[in-house]
Amino acid sequence: AQLVAPSLIRLEVANVLSLRVRRGKCPVQTAMQLLAAFEAFDFEIHSISVSAPEIAEFALDTKLPTYDALYLHLASSLSLPLCTLDADMVSSCAALGIEVRMN
Repeated sequence: AQLVAPSLIRLEVANVLSLRVRRGKCPVQTAMQLLAAFEAFDFEIHSISVSAPEIAEFALDTKLPTYDALYLHLASSLSLPLCTLDADMVSSCAALGIEVRMN
């Protein structure tokens, strides 16, 4: 299966792990190991090619945070299914006819 993600994913993963470290839920060494493993994961990173006004409008239309809307927009533009467990994203996908995979 082809896995793709917007370049934003690197920042999102780093942000989640750094928050867990700051909240005492994850040791720094573990977070760094997870980041290294993430970087080694084989998926295609796409640069963000949509304009800010366009993605803002898409986010408003789908009632999703802009960051989440970016994943939906990428899946739609590449005609690929979206892998998510997020209920709001699943709903938006259904409304837009985007296939969802939850595994």
